[in-house]
Amino acid sequence: MRQTIERLFGTAKEFHGLRYMNMIGKEKMHMKIGLTFAGLNIKKLAKILKLRDQKDSIFFAYFCVLIQK
Repeated sequence: MRQTIERLFGTAKEFHGLRYMNMIGKEKMHMKIGLTFAGLNIKKLAKILKLRDQKDSIFFAYFCVLIQK
């Protein structure tokens, strides 16, 4: 469990700009962090759907393209 959580925070810090805060105010940072982790969860969901072989889904096709980037 700890490895999963720390990997998620490491990914957010390294690839999604959470290492340094460049916004002023708690509300703006709360929004940025929420959107970042929502995006990471959507990517994780797309990977799960890929493993389940739901290739006929429009949702799967769209997010499969996002994962490749």
